Amino acid sequence: MLGPGPAQRLHAIEAGWLDRMRACRLYAYEFDPTGFESRIAEAGYWVTRDAVSPRAVTPVGDLFLRHAEAGIELRVVPNLWPLIDAIVVSDLEFSIIRKANAQPRVNDVVSR
Repeated sequence: MLGPGPAQRLHAIEAGWLDRMRACRLYAYEFDPTGFESRIAEAGYWVTRDAVSPRAVTPVGDLFLRHAEAGIELRVVPNLWPLIDAIVVSDLEFSIIRKANAQPRVNDVVSR
């Protein structure tokens, strides 16, 4: 499922999210790092309890192009659960913070 590849990083989305990813207008907020602390290092999450204002707000642009430029493999799958299961039992560092938005497991009987 994971397979060898040249990318050092993998992002995956379910096919049902493609249109939303294409239409997304994402912005990067730059903050003074003073007062921030690492919350989940492997996911790159930093938090602060202080009120802060951004130094800059920059449009990220085409998300597909940004992945390619950064050498990040973007994998589109029909259902995230097989990939999640493979990653969890691997020795890879990972973040799966948005798995609550995933479709149910293919063999799970869950109504939405």
